[in-house]
Amino acid sequence: MPQPYANLSKNSTVPDVSGGIFWPDTINKKIYLFGGEFNGVTPWDFDLYAYDIINDEWDNMGVSRTDDVVGLSYGAGLSIPDRGEAYYYGGWMNNATDANWGDAPQIPTSYLLRYEMDTNNWSNDTGPDDIGRAEGVMVHIPAGDGGMLVYFGGIRAANDGGWEGQPMDQIILYDVLSGKSYFQNATGDVPESRRRFCAGATWTKDQSSYNIYLYGGAGEEQGSSGFDDIYILTLPTFTWIKMYPEGNGTGDYPHHSFTCNVVNEAQMLIHGGFFPLTNDCDVPDQWGLHDMSLGRQNKDKSPWMLYDPELTKYAVPTDIISVVGGNPTGGATKTAPADGFDHQDLKALMTRTASAGSRTATRDVSGPTETADHESGATLSTGAIAGIAAGGAVALIAVLVTCFCLIRKHRRSWIPATWAVLDAVDAFEASTWKV
Repeated sequence: MPQPYANLSKNSTVPDVSGGIFWPDTINKKIYLFGGEFNGVTPWDFDLYAYDIINDEWDNMGVSRTDDVVGLSYGAGLSIPDRGEAYYYGGWMNNATDANWGDAPQIPTSYLLRYEMDTNNWSNDTGPDDIGRAEGVMVHIPAGDGGMLVYFGGIRAANDGGWEGQPMDQIILYDVLSGKSYFQNATGDVPESRRRFCAGATWTKDQSSYNIYLYGGAGEEQGSSGFDDIYILTLPTFTWIKMYPEGNGTGDYPHHSFTCNVVNEAQMLIHGGFFPLTNDCDVPDQWGLHDMSLGRQNKDKSPWMLYDPELTKYAVPTDIISVVGGNPTGGATKTAPADGFDHQDLKALMTRTASAGSRTATRDVSGPTETADHESGATLSTGAIAGIAAGGAVALIAVLVTCFCLIRKHRRSWIPATWAVLDAVDAFEASTWKV
């Protein structure tokens, strides 16, 4: 497995938070830190922070106090570097994100925030509805005219003032060009409701199907042990497929609150997180890293393998081919949901493919950390990427040194310390190698 580096640090002007998210900008070689909860200290006023990869330093980007942007935690977020945009949907508001919150119960929000990297501007776009959601996942696919955001899972506000699981058969899509949202019903082997899982998307060159891989997560109810399983949501048929384990089980090692990112189309690195049923250190000889083979491209045809830097092209696995047709290079023959699209506009959008943006750097980005050539599959140097891991850390470099163990099973503040550090490098790798 690729070894993370811990040779960089941050100063005290950048907060230590959990449940925040990184937005990589591969064009300008920056990584933005949005949101998160403060543990054991009074929350700071909300600001956006950016790690400058070239100069190894953090910048406080500030935020306009008139933009109605507040600190949030455990929402769903992503960046689209070619468009210079980042998005954040849902998330919690509580006394760990807002110093003025007081003793009121935490609430999930319905905000859909958009950040424009080149202008440092914010907008609070209209979400799909007024229902607050949190702890779900959102990925980007190059469908439609400008790309689409796909959200699922997590929790949503309930009518009784509490919260309930967001149904896993209800998929929410957002067209970034028109700003419109759509709901689509999914069928197949629908996973149990879950939160704090992770997911990543990949596709073949013909884009006849977009395949979103989900791993693990915590159960809907507080205190549930969670899941150690893999499901695939394949679009545009909107079909759920169970990939692992076989049968009706949910796996032997429930795992949640981690990060995962697709690297070079064919693999997805899973890092850190929380194991409710054990206090053991997670694979210390692999630094807490697990690698998913998205196309079962190994001699055992297993969904799990050791990271292979030479594997840079995704092949559709038989799990998906048996449902949508085609072959390992694409050619899906089923291109619509079994019961049809819930909205005719969505049907039209899913037949279109978004072209890559033409955005260029707004500063001098020459230097040792050359950006990748997307066509050739070239990547950043290993040393440069590894440096990002520590430089992009939210906090707690010591966790890296101690083999990514969760020191205390029930100390929530330690949960993100194992995954936030590598999230920066994983996200940067994913955005560098797969657009």
